Order: sequence, then structure tokens, then C-alpha cells
Amino acid sequence: PIKLVGKASCKRRQFEYGGYIVSCPAEKDGTGRYRPVEDFSHLNGARLEQMDQDPESQEEWKWFQEFFSQYGGVLQTGRRTSQNPVEVGTCHPGALRDRPNLCDLESLEEEDILYQIRSRYYKDKIYTWIGHILVAANPYRDLDFAEGEFRGRPLSDEDSIERYLKASEEGALDGLVPHIFAVSARAYTQCKAGGENQAVVISGESGSGKTVTTKLVLKFLQTVSSSDSAGSKGKISIEQKIEYTNPILESFGNAKTLRNNNSSRFGKWMEILINNGRIAGANIEQYLLEKSRVVAPGLGERNYHIFYMVCDHIQRMRDAGSSATDWLSNLADDEDGLGYTLADFRRGTVQYFMPTKGKPHFVSPGWNDTKMMGKVLEGVDATGLGEFKGPIFRVVACVMHLGNIRFVGDADQSEVAEESKSIVRHCAKLLDTDAEELHRSLTKNVFQVANETSWKNQSLINSERSRDALAKHLYHKLFGWIVSKLSKSLHNEGDELRYRHVGVLDIFGFEDFGNENYFEQLCINYANEKLQANFNTHIFDEEKKTYIEEGIPKDILDEFSYPENKETLLCIEAIAVALNEASNMVPMPKDLKAKFVNRGIVKKFGFGFEKARGPPKRKSVAKASAEGKGKGYRAEGKAFENGKFPGNFFVYHYAGRIQYQYKDMAERNNDK
Repeated sequence: PIKLVGKASCKRRQFEYGGYIVSCPAEKDGTGRYRPVEDFSHLNGARLEQMDQDPESQEEWKWFQEFFSQYGGVLQTGRRTSQNPVEVGTCHPGALRDRPNLCDLESLEEEDILYQIRSRYYKDKIYTWIGHILVAANPYRDLDFAEGEFRGRPLSDEDSIERYLKASEEGALDGLVPHIFAVSARAYTQCKAGGENQAVVISGESGSGKTVTTKLVLKFLQTVSSSDSAGSKGKISIEQKIEYTNPILESFGNAKTLRNNNSSRFGKWMEILINNGRIAGANIEQYLLEKSRVVAPGLGERNYHIFYMVCDHIQRMRDAGSSATDWLSNLADDEDGLGYTLADFRRGTVQYFMPTKGKPHFVSPGWNDTKMMGKVLEGVDATGLGEFKGPIFRVVACVMHLGNIRFVGDADQSEVAEESKSIVRHCAKLLDTDAEELHRSLTKNVFQVANETSWKNQSLINSERSRDALAKHLYHKLFGWIVSKLSKSLHNEGDELRYRHVGVLDIFGFEDFGNENYFEQLCINYANEKLQANFNTHIFDEEKKTYIEEGIPKDILDEFSYPENKETLLCIEAIAVALNEASNMVPMPKDLKAKFVNRGIVKKFGFGFEKARGPPKRKSVAKASAEGKGKGYRAEGKAFENGKFPGNFFVYHYAGRIQYQYKDMAERNNDK
């Protein structure tokens, strides 16, 4: 119904919407607005011309006018600019109308789905249903409801919480706009009325907004199930305690990455225990903390937030001459002749802040170290961890000091450098252990035969690995202990078995950092592959069983297919076996590529090609290999591909073909 007209000399390609508007991913510019990220030329003198007068066209016309006004008329001209224009497929006509639920589309082709989500995103409608599954497109800013009875009010509006709850109880959620509160309401209602445990699984790539979505789910549950008498007698309510855990878990378990300034580097499963519609407590479990980050943050990344928060806090207290947190400042004092303090971290006094490549980042945009440190200290007291405050931060400080220990020696033996012996003494004091024992454990291997124990000198590089392994182990144990203590403070023993719960899974998202994918990304993406396999089982397999029960003809069911990732899971598990073997070898093998070949990974899971590279993206390894039949690689589903260059390899994930680097994989896998 809308046509773009302008200079006749400007050649235009025909894309979706039967016209020439380019809707594409956006990023925030200097004015705070969101603009398409592709590099397109402007069509000077172009204007919009309305073709039809029907009501639907009127609504679309109004939106296009707003789009052109807000985004400056960024158009696709078809001319080659600094980047090649991104062409998108043509949608079916039925996809051009706004659909809150994608199941209402006449055709579920990829172009139709992406157009719907993208066009809704530009209208600030970030939520879209696919049946009972909610798709959320992260706007990276606070938004208001863009439609419905709460239009113009914040997406986290508390009145809307009550409205979604009422609609869920009445079975009328379809009458409300898509929202995470609808998912929360359905889970809460079924747990309360049906007496069955519920799970809200929040997945997506890194930076897609999973942590914020988790907070909104918890806010919903806390609002609708809070007790009127909770906290009225001067005690902190269970809802408040749950809220206090968030800054603690984020500070100790989140970090700045290339894609996300507050990325969860662990998986969290939180059960909100429900008794007669009220929150009776909560149970928290943590999984797969990224330990390697403690000693080696990546390019453009930070270590865990808490390290910078502690250093920043000590510096600010000293600059202000405050004695309010002397107990914390004393952890960095130079009384042992260290020659540095943690307060000077911006001058490079903490080696574990130095990334593997590039310059260190001491600030994470959008994350306020000073403000969050105040919330952590408040939360520690509120959740019953106050008596352990000293020991917690002693371990945090010790981990940072450990990274500054230097060794001298060769391939046969090593010793702590003279200038680092004071650091060893300081770390021993922080850990309340013997300095000589710590010194020996860092530079020697222990052997125990029968009842006899002996020590053997180890090489310089192994001493450095011992230091890093100790730092990773300390922080991993500390984090697990904190989560366990927080969980116990939120419920009485046995409550998790006594009451029903609404569980919320918040796990680190799928990651692809281009040429900077290493051991950590492989582990994270493996966890997401397992989650996707679980999704396949519960959605597709169960759906197929329903079709069989309904008597759908077999010839139709034989055409029922969905993306499989079993081959990818088996491939990554085989890679893990090879990595474990390599990490246990002395010395570790320098050529992991040969190790993968010897383990049969390439032969069993790899594409057998010479020149053909395989498709850059695919919906499943089975589809990719089937499409490539006769083009140089095998027809059966494959998941692994050795790179063109010796230092990389590819794994075909459910979300696409990802390039990984062999570099340091065995070392990063080593915790000894």
C-alpha cells in the first residue's frame, strides 16, 4: 500500500514489503536513537507516497512516517557502498500484517518470521509469541508498552502484573499483548492451582537480555505472591531477601565481554517455593562457572566485576580518608612490603586484570562499580552473610595477589622470585595458612606412595600453571560456597521437597566472537547445545507423539522434521575427551589439530572435502550436508570441519557454523 518515489537515476532493489524500506538490526548512536547498523546511502529527494486508503494502510502509513522522521529516511539504494548491502528474502503477503503470535502466519518461512520480529521491534513491540513460546528482541534501553491498555506505561508496570495474573486465572491471556509477565503468570497459576512444578527456561545468545528477563520473572512472582505481613515486624521479608541476592550473584558471577557489559558467566537455576499462593522461600543452584576468566580475561573483556569493585572501593575510601571499611582496606595494605596496593589497579598492579590480548578495560559501560559495591555490602548483611564478610573478601583479595607472584627457573626446577616472596607471605596470611607450605605447593609436585610423601621440583611453566590453578580453584570454591549460603538463607531445610516451585533457568548465552572463540566459548556453546536438545525433546518430540495419538496419517508424519543437533553434541563430547587427554600429558601437545585427527574426530564428525568449504550457516548439520551432496563433502550429517589455516576449526552448532581457535585450549582446560 506504500510506495517509495524519488530520483529516477537512483536504482532500487525490491526487497520485502513490496517496496524499498530496509528494516535491519539497530545500534544506539550519539543522540541516544537507534539506527540501522548496515551502511546504506541516503536517497536524496526521496519521499513516501500513500497508495491505498483502507484502515490497515492508514496505520502502516502512520508508522512509516514516524520511521522516516525518527531514522532520517535510511534507505536501500542498491549502490555498492563501503559494505555490500544486505539483501533479504521476499515475504509472503500475509506476513506484512502485524502478528502478535507467529502461529497466525499463513506461512512460517524464515523471511516471514524475521520480518515480523524485526518490524515489531522497530515499533517497540519487543515481545512476540510462537504458540506459548515468547520471543524477546533486546532493545538495550527502557521501554514502555507500545500498545494495549497499558500503552505509554513502563514494561515493568506493577498494575500490568495484576492484570496479567487475572487474565491467566481466567484463561484470557490471548486478549493481552505478548509480555514476559504472561509467561510468568501462566507458570504461577499452574503451580498454584494445578499443584505441579513449573519451569521458565530463558535462553538466547549472549547479550540478548536473559538476565533482565529473569529479573522481570522474579519481580512478577514477588509481586503476586508476597505476604501482607512479611517484613511488618522489622524483619526482612523473603521477597526482599531474594531481591538482595541479585547484586551479589551478578557481582561475583558476571563480567564484561565483547558482546555484553554484564554477561552471566555461570548458569543459575532458582526455584521460587510456593505455598498456598505465597512465596515460602527459594532454592538456588549454580552451574559451570567460567573459571578460566579468573586468570585470563579475553580481548576487550574484564575479569569478574567483584575484583574491580573491591579495588575501586578501597581507592575511594582512601581518597576520602574514610575509616568505615578499614577491614577491607587492610587486605591491600603494604605492611608486608608488597611494593604495591590493589587500590592502584588502574596502574597495572593486578596482573589478572591484564587480558590475553589488547589493553585492559577497568570500566564496564552501564555497570557502576561503586554503586554495586554498596548493594553487595548491604546484601551480604541482609542475607545473613555478614559474619563471613571478612573471609569472603580475604579470598577475593588473595586471588588478585596470587596473579602477581613471579617465578624464576627453567624446565627442570623453579623458585618464587625474590621480589614475590612477600606476596606469598601476604597470600598465606589472607588464607590463614603457612607461608612455607604455600611456597612449596606452588613450586613442587607432591608424590604419595603407600604411606610415604615426597616432593619433586617442577618447571617454571608448571609453577605458573600451579599458581593459576590455585587462583581458579579458590574463586570457584568461594562462588559455590556463596551460592550455597545464600540458598540456605532463603529457605528452611526440607522446604524444597515440601513445597511446589516455579523454577527459572538463566544460563550464559550462545557466543560467537568471530575469530576470538576459544575454550570458554566451546564450553558455553556446548551447554546451549544441551539446552537446545532438551528443547527439541519437549517441543518437537512431544508434539509428534500428540500427532500420532490424534491419528495423523503416517505419510504426513514421515515429512515431519526439525533441526537435529545430536551429531554436534557427540562431536563436542569427543573434543572434550581429546582435550582432557592433552591436558594430562607432560608436556602438553603443541599440535592439537593432530590430536583431533588421531582421536578420529575429523574422520567421524568432519566434512570430507578438499576445496569446498561448506555453507557458512545452516539450520542443522543434516540439512547442511544434504544440501552439499555432490559439492565436495559427505551427504550424512556432520558437525566438524578443520579450518583452512592450521590454528582453527569449525563446529556446526544449531545456531550456525562457529570458528574456534586451537590456541591454549589444553592449557585453559587444565585445573591441576
